[in-house]
Amino acid sequence: MHKLNLLIVLLLLSSGTFAQKKKVVPAKPFTKPALAAPKTFDDSLSYAIGISVGTFYKNMGAKNINAVFLGDAVNTVFQNKPAQITEQDINAIFSKAEGMFAEEKNKQQIKSLDSIIAVKFPQAKVVKNASGLRYEVLRAGTGRKPALTDTVVCHYAGTLADGKEFDNSYKRGEPVSFPVNGVIKGWTEALQLMPVGSKWRLFIPAQLGYGERGAGGGEIPPGAALIFDVELISIK
Repeated sequence: MHKLNLLIVLLLLSSGTFAQKKKVVPAKPFTKPALAAPKTFDDSLSYAIGISVGTFYKNMGAKNINAVFLGDAVNTVFQNKPAQITEQDINAIFSKAEGMFAEEKNKQQIKSLDSIIAVKFPQAKVVKNASGLRYEVLRAGTGRKPALTDTVVCHYAGTLADGKEFDNSYKRGEPVSFPVNGVIKGWTEALQLMPVGSKWRLFIPAQLGYGERGAGGGEIPPGAALIFDVELISIK
């Protein structure tokens, strides 16, 4: 065989063109071995503490917890070692975190409220306040606006976002009197903007309503957005 042809055949054989192809088995991805189930009471207690702490801070809004630092901090406490940060540092960190969690939750609640308005009240001319309060002027009044320390007389009807009514002064047959600074934040803010004689529809996110505690023995669930038709009758 010509030397050149022989060289080509050898190259082809080495590249696998003529050679029998070998089956390539892909490497299995590395998986961390599963932690053994707790066997002793101390193991179970340790796991339970982790689940409890993790659940609490996840619900608060924490997302990127470093398990290595978390475990090291727990060991630091139980082994009576000196901490890498002071108690003052810890308080400052928690204070900052709480503010961040609250801000993020407020953003999500306002975003959810805007979605509710877009779906259920697509034709409404809604005014959006920076606080998260939204309102629509159903009837413009001409009287004076209440001050924070005033007491007002109102008629109102309140519903949840799904339309379920939880309170209605019209059905009771008489308006309600209360101080402007003695109601939920959304009402306090709105009333100071309403001239007497006005009727507004208020869209109130949870942080300006009853927050995460809810109200009314379960009628208003935690984190609920509220919708009120409010009529400002007079200022006492």
